[in-house]
Amino acid sequence: MVSDLPCLQRYFKMNLLLTLLFLLFQNSPNQTDSLTRELKKTEDPSVKASLYYSLAKSHYGTDQDLAIAYADSAISFGELADFPKMKANAINIKAVSYLIKSDFETSMKLNLEALEIRERIQDTVGLLETNLNLGNILFRSGKSGEAIVWYKKALGYAELANNRRGLSLIYNNLGNYYLTRWKSIEEKTALDSAKLYLNQSLEIKTELQDSRGLINTLLQLAEMAQLEKNFGLAESNLSKALAISEGID
Repeated sequence: MVSDLPCLQRYFKMNLLLTLLFLLFQNSPNQTDSLTRELKKTEDPSVKASLYYSLAKSHYGTDQDLAIAYADSAISFGELADFPKMKANAINIKAVSYLIKSDFETSMKLNLEALEIRERIQDTVGLLETNLNLGNILFRSGKSGEAIVWYKKALGYAELANNRRGLSLIYNNLGNYYLTRWKSIEEKTALDSAKLYLNQSLEIKTELQDSRGLINTLLQLAEMAQLEKNFGLAESNLSKALAISEGID
């Protein structure tokens, strides 16, 4: 059983990611129809901006091009209504859509545009989100040393806002950064940091009953245990992740 762990973990991780993308981002036809009907009832540009943003948000995981089109409409009406927060939110959804499409350059440009607006209006939660996104782009681009700077900025905003959901995401990403660093150079302090952040993430996700988030963190903890040749702990964490995934079908 122990010798199958690396293969099992890779298989579970890849298939789980695909499943979660489907589960997390399925947009309800009823929701889309309802938002579209509301659009026809109003001429208020701020309301239109919010409705187009909601449409973009409900589609970005399954149809990025459609989400980008809706986000562009939200941006236009946000400008017309002088509604900078909504404009920044729409730019963010557009940036995430491009990130999913692996267009890192466009996503980076859009996130920096959203960052400028959110800094100007002092949107703490928005700044948490944008700094986290910028870190993710750099990490996925192989620039982990630059990513950590943005992750730590995001952490500062999450602590300022006491945003538990944001903290759980940032701790997870910081843990993943240090786990990757440890795999690369086997630095003891990196391993200690990875354990600290991943367990902090696990604690908050347990508190929030974030089932899908728990699966992700448990998989990372299983990988770390396996690399330390603590196969009993690795198997335990994989079993917990499997039980949660079965619980949410």
